[in-house]
Formats: sequence, structure tokens, C-alpha cells
Amino acid sequence: MGIMARRIRRAQTTTSRVKYLHWQLNSHTPTQAEMEILVAKGLVSIGINSDRVEYARAIKALDPTVKVYAYICLSSARTFDDTDPPVAGSISYTWAVANDWVAKATDGSEIEWNNYGGHIQLKVWEPSYHDAWIARATALMQSEDGLYDGIWADNDYYTLGHYSSKLLEGTTTSEQTDAMIRGGLDVLIAKAAPAIQSLGKKLIPNYSEARSTSARQQEHAIGGGICEEIFTNWDTSVGVSPTLYEWGNDDVSSQVMNIRDGETSLAFTYCHPTNERVALYGYAAFLMRANPDDFDGWFCGNGPERFTVFPFYDTKVGLPLGSFTMQGGAYVRQFQYATVAFNPTLTPQLITLPDTTTRTLGERTGLVVAH
Repeated sequence: MGIMARRIRRAQTTTSRVKYLHWQLNSHTPTQAEMEILVAKGLVSIGINSDRVEYARAIKALDPTVKVYAYICLSSARTFDDTDPPVAGSISYTWAVANDWVAKATDGSEIEWNNYGGHIQLKVWEPSYHDAWIARATALMQSEDGLYDGIWADNDYYTLGHYSSKLLEGTTTSEQTDAMIRGGLDVLIAKAAPAIQSLGKKLIPNYSEARSTSARQQEHAIGGGICEEIFTNWDTSVGVSPTLYEWGNDDVSSQVMNIRDGETSLAFTYCHPTNERVALYGYAAFLMRANPDDFDGWFCGNGPERFTVFPFYDTKVGLPLGSFTMQGGAYVRQFQYATVAFNPTLTPQLITLPDTTTRTLGERTGLVVAH
């Protein structure tokens, strides 16, 4: 059998399955074997830097239904990515300087993000920067012979404080600084969403602490999608238990319910590659609201973008048969081929499966069990 015939057969087999997995492939160089495994396990979408196009095409050859989202940062220019256009940003650092789009602190210095060397904060409130961002985004969406299905717009954040303690020029408090940035991003998303949607593409902002305000979450999903970067856990240590990374009054319930803020919803759970408990917890929680018709996808990352393949991926899930229900403190949802559940509480929960057998879910654990 020829290579193309094998690819067609493989794609047909894959697309007949319901898929829920996303892969954020910004800079990792995947092997052919990695790509084939992820497609076979149920890959629905990938996010890539513009220099990863060859891998996106290879994945599309394996399964043409996989969605491809271009990575573009909303809030920074990178001194190490100073090409025109840049690989990961919308604006090169040199261009940002030339157009006075680099934000300045109260002491006149640039604002480089803590722990992200070379990421320089931009004036996200400047209309001319909005125009430049949208021009880059729409040009990218019309490139590569229609490869891209949308934009994964990173760093749609709520407060500068997680990146820098500096205050913006013209402000005297962190609240004023954050208000300037939030207001700028609000306008940018509102302007960019219809421009990108007019091309038949989606704008998927990536937020984390932005969920501090649920109304803002919904507003930023107007471009057809939203991504929750810190879903149920943020820790890559060995042996840790699933721990919600809370913002304000956030809780597991709100994270699960907010999965449906966007038409297409993506979520990332960070964990160590040996910590199946954390991964299964995040995956099961995501499936409580996931909708395959909307190309929802979940990603378990551990830093280097190598998608850890956990044993529970081999359990076929299928289409959801309805909404989740509560059994005690546990969330339970029935799918065509499996029961999915997770227990966010700190006490064991007893659940009943469709065949009337029971299972005890320990504290902060997930379950995917075939019928």
C-alpha cells in the first residue's frame, strides 16, 4: 500500500472517532512517530508558531480535520524574535520601537517580563498598534494556502503584576496600570474578532487570571473561542495532587462551567509527565462540558511541549449523551462508550455506573471507564 493510501486510511479511521485533544506546538520539533501517535489518540487541534508550518502540514496529511491555530502574542514584542514579521508575535521589537509602541515604566525604562527574558511589554491601548496587530493577523490567516483555521492569541491577561512590579508611565498604582492594559486588550479583541471572523477564521484568546471577571471572559470569546491556560492545576512537580490555581473567587465549578464561554474552547492542564493523576483529573473535568462539534480540545503540558501520552487516552469516549450530573460531590457525564467523572472535593465520593456497579473516587481524582 502506498504512503498516500495509508494516510487516507489513517485519516478516515481517525475522523470517525470523537476527538478532544489539543497540542500546543510553539517551538518543539516533533518526530513523525509523535505526530502519528497524537493523531491516532484523538488530536482535534494544534497551536503553532509560524515556523512550525511543515509540522502542521504533516499532521494535516495524517488527518485533514485537525484544526491549526497560529500563535500570535497580544501583549509583547520579543527582542530574540526581531524579524519582520516575527515568528511568535505580531510586531517585531524594532518595529515596535520605531512606532513608539513599547510601553514605558514610571522611570522611563522598558518593561521586560519576569521569567520571560526578552518579552517586552507593548502599549496595547494604542489604536495604531491595534491596526498593526490586526493587519498581521489577517495577513497570516490568508497565507499558507488556507492552512490556518484561526489565531491562538496569547497573553490576554488581567494584571501586569505576574510579569513585572513596574508601573506604567502616567500611572501611580498597580490598579491604574492594570486598568490601562485591560482596557487596551478589551478594545483590541473587540476590533480584531470581526476582522478575523470575516475571513471565516476564529480568534481564540488565551487567558488565565483574566477569568477573574466572568463577564470579561465572555466578551473576549466573541471571536469564536477562548483558551483557559491554567485549567484545574498549575504544577509540574512529581507527585503533587491536583490543586486549583485560584484567581479571586474562582473555584472548580466556575472553571468547568466557563469551558462553554467560547464556541470553541481549549484548556491546558500542566503536570509532570509521570503524574497521571493530575492529567486524568484535568481531562475528566474538561470533558464535563466539552463539545466535539465545536472542536473543543484539552492539552496536558509539562513545559517542553511534548504531549505526554497517558494510558487513559486509549479509552474510547465517543459523543456525550447529555449534560453532566452530580453524584454527591462528584461530577459525572455519560458518553457513548465511557463514563467520565471527577471528584474535586477532599473526601471520597461514591458514584454509580450505568451497569449499577459502584466506584469510589478518592479526593481530587478523575475517572474514565469504558462501558
